Amino acid sequence: MSVLRRLVLFLLVISIPSCGKKSEYGNLEEYQVEMTQLDYLINNRNFSEEPNYFSDISILNNEYPIEVFLYKDKKWFYNLPNLGTGQGTWEYTDGKILLKAKRSLFTMEINVVASKKDASQISLKFNDRFGLNFLETEINKN
Repeated sequence: MSVLRRLVLFLLVISIPSCGKKSEYGNLEEYQVEMTQLDYLINNRNFSEEPNYFSDISILNNEYPIEVFLYKDKKWFYNLPNLGTGQGTWEYTDGKILLKAKRSLFTMEINVVASKKDASQISLKFNDRFGLNFLETEINKN
């Protein structure tokens, strides 16, 4: 068998197991939902300098870790212990909330997506230097 055939066969064999997998993120799926289904994530006040960690609603994943606060004036605040804190703007588009924040070296973009049809479970979907992340979250209603 030629080297080229062996290479093609090898690539075919290693790609077959991935065909049946849903994703490396387990059973997490993404659903397009109406903005009204996501209203419970939005703090009913405009953003000021800092979130109120004791009373504001946040979207939280302790393993990554990341915490996100959304406000009715379309601003958001993030706390990433490995990167720091910051703020940006958000918009509802294509059945999800798109978060954007300018950093000195890049523009951060995070999608807030429903991972259940009724939007009772929320995930954060974004790329970092290691690739795609699709994080399950909990809603912290303080």
